[in-house]
Amino acid sequence: LMAFEIGGCLRTLGFLWLFALGEARIRTYYIGIVEENWDYAPSGKNLITGQNLLEDK
Repeated sequence: LMAFEIGGCLRTLGFLWLFALGEARIRTYYIGIVEENWDYAPSGKNLITGQNLLEDK
């Protein structure tokens, strides 16, 4: 046997209904893309093995 409390659900739905009555807005976002070359290993070494990246396989 399961019992459900409906009062809390109705209060929540009533609260959410306030947002539905609000004004809908369309937002436009613009992003800028800048292509850039990254230096992933500025030290030139594999920091785990300590080997030079040109020698590391």
